[in-house]
Amino acid sequence: MQSNLLARCPVMIFATATLAERYRAPFPACLHRAPMLLPTRGNVLRSQLEQWFEEIDVKVEVVAEFEDGALLNTFGQQGLGLFPAPAFQPGDITGRLDVEMLGRVGKVYEHYYAITHRRKLQHPAVQAVLQTAAPDVADTTEP
Repeated sequence: MQSNLLARCPVMIFATATLAERYRAPFPACLHRAPMLLPTRGNVLRSQLEQWFEEIDVKVEVVAEFEDGALLNTFGQQGLGLFPAPAFQPGDITGRLDVEMLGRVGKVYEHYYAITHRRKLQHPAVQAVLQTAAPDVADTTEP
């Protein structure tokens, strides 16, 4: 098996308009003691978020944990807490879920991979995706 990194996507914190009004600024200090929806323990994104919270000296109130990202987004959309979500552009989430972005989580990314078998003949579409994946997927935008 071979793992090919296709892209990395910045993670941002989102909230409903009501929660965003209470926790708007300054980011990320506004997250201290904020109700947070997070992936379950053992999830790579959860580990990265916890490390980031520690680095910025913020303690969030974890109100729920989810194994499923879509379910986490649904609970966030209902206003049960602030929530992290990967998005190449904030509008990817804000428009779809009718929420607001509070800020970008510095140096935390969701990674997307194509897993292929080295010896098997690959479908032409898979080959095309792998060839167009940038060898350097570094994000040049600042948090």
